Amino acid sequence: MSKVHVYKKGANYEFIKLIKLISKHKLLDKQPFHYFLKILFNIILLITSIVTIIVIDTLWVQIINAIFLAVVFVQIGLIGHDAGHQQIAKNALINRLIGFVAGNLFMGISYKWFTEKHNKHHSSPNVKDLDPDISYPMIAFSKKEARKKKGLNRFITKHQVYFFIPLTLFEEVNVRIESLKYFFRERAHFSLELPFFITHFILYFGIIFYFLEFWQALLFIVINQAIFGFYLSLVFAPNHKGMLMPNKKHSLNYLHLQILTTRNVRSNLLTDFLYGGLNYQIEHHLFPNMPRYNLKKTQKIVKNFCKSKSISYYETSMFGSYIEILQHLYKVSAILRKTSNSNQA
Repeated sequence: MSKVHVYKKGANYEFIKLIKLISKHKLLDKQPFHYFLKILFNIILLITSIVTIIVIDTLWVQIINAIFLAVVFVQIGLIGHDAGHQQIAKNALINRLIGFVAGNLFMGISYKWFTEKHNKHHSSPNVKDLDPDISYPMIAFSKKEARKKKGLNRFITKHQVYFFIPLTLFEEVNVRIESLKYFFRERAHFSLELPFFITHFILYFGIIFYFLEFWQALLFIVINQAIFGFYLSLVFAPNHKGMLMPNKKHSLNYLHLQILTTRNVRSNLLTDFLYGGLNYQIEHHLFPNMPRYNLKKTQKIVKNFCKSKSISYYETSMFGSYIEILQHLYKVSAILRKTSNSNQA
């Protein structure tokens, strides 16, 4: 990983220069037709999976279909993510409608809960005590957080490098629980989102259990939900985990905060598809309302800009990013293993 430099707060004149460069190339302009095609493509994939459940009763086919449907769910979720950032249409109501349907009806996740949580993350990426994406009961991303863990959480954190991947298999359970908590905490969204949230599960369980044998249906659901959580986690984990973690009294301005706390995953056809444009995480954080289809072009401008300003810009391979995350988790949790060894001695 390249050396990180620290930049003091001040006038964001450098970022203003960058915005002017981006605007000159019209890269903030919406791309509704591209999104229309993407939405249509994902609907076709979803229908294909449902038809496969209905017409085929071969076990190995349904196992593959369960994995396939998990990929489709996350791809739909990435469209909901883009809608939450107002990337799809000029009309804010259309964006909210797309996000609402994608989140609540197609994924069974509260769209409002996700957007509120995600906006907090964008305002303070990787900032200790402010970014909700680095606050987990069983995982620690800093030594300070590791020391605070108690009981079972402390044991898991101590060995988190081994638990991290298995825990991602339950991420879909976690987001559903958090969605339900949000519904009951924010009653204004209770009657609006909950019916669509419930409809998702009625259709999901209803179709699977009606057309598949009981044990086959159960296996389908376990595989589908586990891969759903695994894939969802692996899309978002590489973006910041293991990167610079400022405290909440940091002195970084917007430009440097977004770049220095963020990691890009190197672009190719596979990563562009799997990550839904989030492999261009630096560009996405600098311009969150930019359509994903313009991020690749923007990257060239941002890279050159950072080079001219001597700003560290970090990018690595897909597998390299996961190795870095695991190395960071191992390093952070070492303090707990040392403490345990000292007590035993």
